[in-house]
Amino acid sequence: MSEFASTSTATEDKHAHTLAQVVKKMDQRELLKFLKDRDDIHLNRHEWDGIFNNQHISGRAFLNLTKLDFLSIRLPLGPAVELADFVEELRENHFKTFSSRNILGELLRKYKLDGNSIEAIPLFKLE
Repeated sequence: MSEFASTSTATEDKHAHTLAQVVKKMDQRELLKFLKDRDDIHLNRHEWDGIFNNQHISGRAFLNLTKLDFLSIRLPLGPAVELADFVEELRENHFKTFSSRNILGELLRKYKLDGNSIEAIPLFKLE
């Protein structure tokens, strides 16, 4: 049985992608929406338009940008540092998308349940 579980785990982990891999495939429009939706990057509308409408940056290009690149397109220092830090974190794989196994583990920990399967979740009783 443990042999089956480890095979299943390996298969699930193989399909989990890093956020950098997802960003790399984004076109200009998808990348702009993704970045605007983040709470940790603070740019005003003019700065967003300057980066994406004028510079034609796709996800693949974005992952190669540095603070100097952002400064060279006349972004203020603060937003340039924020974007450069975010790119660096993506490159270092600090962000991962979740495989179903990771999500299950988080839920089990959140509700203080032991185990690695849904069998650890107690059944509720109808009253």
